[in-house]
Amino acid sequence: MLKRVPEDVTSGAGWHYDSRGWVAVDTAGAIFSGYTNLNVDVTADNVTISDDRIIIGGDTFGVSVRHANNVTIQYNEIAGTNTSTGRQLVSIKDIYGDTANMRVLANN
Repeated sequence: MLKRVPEDVTSGAGWHYDSRGWVAVDTAGAIFSGYTNLNVDVTADNVTISDDRIIIGGDTFGVSVRHANNVTIQYNEIAGTNTSTGRQLVSIKDIYGDTANMRVLANN
């Protein structure tokens, strides 16, 4: 059973819920896994995002990566909230285009 952010949990090793509406992963080596939530914003190196259900609506990102290297995003479901179109802006976005060695594997 996935834990809901922020309803069930608001922080963990290397990450926390930001009251503006997203999960901030800001510690090198953090693993964010087993949650259902909104946008995940990665700002640290060597982070793994896996086995999550990320549901976003409208013009936003599922996983945004900012100035971070060696990020792995795998085995996640990333979807929009619109039940007929599943609309979302972008599922995974390297915001500044400077991320090196990002691995995106087996996401739906």
